[in-house]
Amino acid sequence: MADLRNDVRASGMPASGRNWATAIAESTEDAIIGVDLGGHVVFWNRSAATMFDYLADEILGRSISLLIPASQIGADIVVFDKLRRGETVVVFETERQRRDGSVLAVAIAVSPIRDEHGAIIGISQILRDCSEARRNRLAYERQIAVLASVFATRKA
Repeated sequence: MADLRNDVRASGMPASGRNWATAIAESTEDAIIGVDLGGHVVFWNRSAATMFDYLADEILGRSISLLIPASQIGADIVVFDKLRRGETVVVFETERQRRDGSVLAVAIAVSPIRDEHGAIIGISQILRDCSEARRNRLAYERQIAVLASVFATRKA
């Protein structure tokens, strides 16, 4: 194991580490997207392709704004600016748009990508579809509202 840690290449990661990182990114159910500081997609894993219905060669080099509904653009600009300054952004829920225009709820973890000198060169986004969880939560809230209405009517 010590030999792997000492086998550092130009990228700053052991060759086998790069292979592991790629295998992990391609094996996860979460969409992983890398975006450069100009807002262009530079990394796109298989789960992102499945989630958004764009193959990597169709999205790489294009603007990340393709995936952001118009109602969310302002909030995403704020997050992007914070990350560019190196600020931490916690996991949050938002919406993203598929190729067909349908919108899905996602939990998204974003973080700055740094080069070997510590300079911020891009943004990492890890997204999990939480559309079903959101639908379930809304259904639960509707049921609670109906029950509260029934109880309020009985007391009157």
